[in-house]
Amino acid sequence: MSTTETITKTTPSFSIPERTSVNGSNGKERIETPPQVQVAGTTKSGKKLSIRTYPKFENLEDERLYRKQHLAAAFRVFADRGFDEGVAGHISVRDPILTDHFWLNPLSMHFSLIKVSDLILCDEDGDVVEGDEPVNAAAFAIHSQIHKARPDVHAACHAHSVHGKAFSVFGRELEMITQDACRFYKSHGVYRDFRGVVLDSEEGRRIAKALGNGKAVILQNHGLLTVGGSVDEAAFWFISLERTCQAQLLADAASVSGHKKILIDDDEASYTSLQVGGPEKGWLAFQAIISNPSMVQHALVLSLQQMLSKTKGGDGRISRTLQTIKGSLSKSRAAEPLIPCFAQDPAYLLGDKTVLSEVGITVIEDPWAFLEVDHTSLVVSVDPNIPVRQIIADIARPVAIIQHRMMEMNGPNSRACADHSSTRVQRMLEDEYNEEHIVYHESLHEVVMYIRKPIRE
Repeated sequence: MSTTETITKTTPSFSIPERTSVNGSNGKERIETPPQVQVAGTTKSGKKLSIRTYPKFENLEDERLYRKQHLAAAFRVFADRGFDEGVAGHISVRDPILTDHFWLNPLSMHFSLIKVSDLILCDEDGDVVEGDEPVNAAAFAIHSQIHKARPDVHAACHAHSVHGKAFSVFGRELEMITQDACRFYKSHGVYRDFRGVVLDSEEGRRIAKALGNGKAVILQNHGLLTVGGSVDEAAFWFISLERTCQAQLLADAASVSGHKKILIDDDEASYTSLQVGGPEKGWLAFQAIISNPSMVQHALVLSLQQMLSKTKGGDGRISRTLQTIKGSLSKSRAAEPLIPCFAQDPAYLLGDKTVLSEVGITVIEDPWAFLEVDHTSLVVSVDPNIPVRQIIADIARPVAIIQHRMMEMNGPNSRACADHSSTRVQRMLEDEYNEEHIVYHESLHEVVMYIRKPIRE
């Protein structure tokens, strides 16, 4: 039976505990319960600077959308880091309204293509309540039992990542060899009863038991699983656990040559876990990851939405910009032109399409859509690689290119930076396109619109 909880119950709790001083194992005084986020947060004038935290919502519908959006973002991150393997792997998030239901990925869709509208809502019996695709049977068997056993868990992540699989064959816990490993101090278990693909609820219950009250479980001969009070937190624990397994494997290999591993003692590991392993830290760390260029496509769309809304509100510059685009198109098309919009990363939500369609922009969602770009197209792009950019700018000559640039974050030599293409292509953009700089969304560092100059008759 479905239940409804208040927002305060479904929102992860980030309380600030009472702090007292104690002597640490190194003899220095320290806070008994340290803050989860260590920050210098005061200006010279004495102003307190706030730290981003899990948002508060006016209603449960808004929180549902937030959870689904961040679930889709987690899949994009997992794809970006190579955690996908065929149809293996799944991430779930509890629905804040129907709290015994959870959202999952559709079975046969690649992580990199999953959008909010693709997510599947399942009930506690495995029946699909919302969505048109089946889900992974193992996903339901595992996640349903974890969500039942742990009411505090709102999200769970499982994937067959390479280093997680490699370390899992030893059927042992991690050693506390690094500060990051301390995130999992007495907060991870090992499930040693490998029986092939998990298909029955009883094995799901055994995995939940191995997880206990921790944030992670290593599935022997299988892979990793992490949980959290938010999908952001659970996803970051998975990323960190995978890298910690990699560090453990490297340290174990190096120790064969005779080098002795120096482990962090229990007192220090326990204290450090409070500093690096809390839910606030997990949630915040994931925010840095989803600001990666490949994760900001939706933010770019939001920026475009805001740009278009300003046009309706009478923003002269933006209005003239769109008129320029439509004017260029009208030379090759009869009547009021529709602008086909090609996205490098198909992350558009239904609402995005509606807003864009209202101003005559048709979104074409296809990862290979750039091959269809021509001189009548509008291209929305997030730091594409050089070949894509050259096809778009050097061959097709689209009427406009809206591009998110990350020069300030990544530097001119970064793999993800779009501004290190050939001098010839750059000169072509300068000669044939006018450049407009737009900043209409806080998630974006810089949005540049290249508008093709009018063709001389």
